[in-house]
Amino acid sequence: MSGDNQNSIPEYTPRPQRNELNPRNNFPTATAPDILRSIQKDETHLLTLRKMFVETITNIFGSAFVMRYNSIIQAISDSFYYGTTTLIGNQTIGEEYSDIILDHSGQYPSWIRRLFMVALCVGSPFAVKSIFKRLASNANGNQETLDLITKAKQLIAGPFLSLHLALFYFFGSYYELSKRIAGVKYKLVRKLRNGETHGGYEVLGLLIVIRIALTSLTRKRAAVDYETKQECPLCRQAITHNELVPLLNY
Repeated sequence: MSGDNQNSIPEYTPRPQRNELNPRNNFPTATAPDILRSIQKDETHLLTLRKMFVETITNIFGSAFVMRYNSIIQAISDSFYYGTTTLIGNQTIGEEYSDIILDHSGQYPSWIRRLFMVALCVGSPFAVKSIFKRLASNANGNQETLDLITKAKQLIAGPFLSLHLALFYFFGSYYELSKRIAGVKYKLVRKLRNGETHGGYEVLGLLIVIRIALTSLTRKRAAVDYETKQECPLCRQAITHNELVPLLNY
């Protein structure tokens, strides 16, 4: 091979590995679009894997078994996905697709921290559902207690998670609540492209905050109207307290 041909071969730059992630490496923080692409890619594969688990278990135990233990089956399926990626120190399919890697204070998160994060991600929905179900069963039909449980569920499913999402759009750090609690962020394993910035999603966060505020004001006004007028805040028909049913996400 001639010297000219040798000079024409582009130089290969090895891709940074997870054990090279430390404060001395100036990797940029992952942008919100990169994180969202990773989440969407992972969600696609999670749904496919859940479907495969459901079909397999249905063939073995029947559809009634799947309907009864659907939440547990989903948790097992998600655990398998993250167990074969995050827990053993590999990128998920979405993370590899988006060129991002887990980061905790400039280091790749320890196995214990990754285990804690995955346990929160996979187990928290099932745990919260089980806790509220147990609280409702222990209420023994007490309407005041059941009302408090309903309000708590509405708070978690509504303003709490919406505020968490708004913070992500403002700062671009934690899309998943499990990563916020575990303190795990993302870093890019590539340089920022020309014109690529970390911002651009703040307006979505602002819209979520405005929606939370307007929803809160609307519900307070509806409660005041009911106490003073004893009527449905929507159709204005005369009703009693027991007949009033709150609408979620209205």
